[in-house]
Amino acid sequence: CEACGLSIPQRMHRPIAANFLAIHAYRPRPYAGDVVLFQGQPYAWDRPDAHDGWRKLIGGRLEIRPTSGLHHEMLEAPHVAELARKLGGCLREIRARRTDRPDAASATPAAAE
Repeated sequence: CEACGLSIPQRMHRPIAANFLAIHAYRPRPYAGDVVLFQGQPYAWDRPDAHDGWRKLIGGRLEIRPTSGLHHEMLEAPHVAELARKLGGCLREIRARRTDRPDAASATPAAAE
C-alpha cells in the first residue's frame, strides 16, 4: 500500500497463488468453546453431515445459522447487510448471557464484541 507507506509482500501481488498457498499451509486447531457458523442459504441444509469437519474441531456447541448469498457473496451487498444484522444479534445474545451470570460483575466483554 504505497499510499499508507507499507510494502505488500511479493507473494501477495498474485492473490490466486497466495490463496492456494494459504489453503495448503493452514492447519486448523481444536477450539474448546461454542461456535456459530453463518452459512449461505442455498447450502445450509443440503446434507445433515456437511458440518462434521467443523464438529471434529469444536469442543463446545456448533450452531449453524443460514444467511443469504453463496460463500463468496456473503461479504458483498446486499448479503453483507443481512450477515451484519445476524452477527450483531449473535453478539447481543452473548452479552445478554454474560450479564445474566452471577459472576458477570467481574467479567468484561472482549474488545471485538
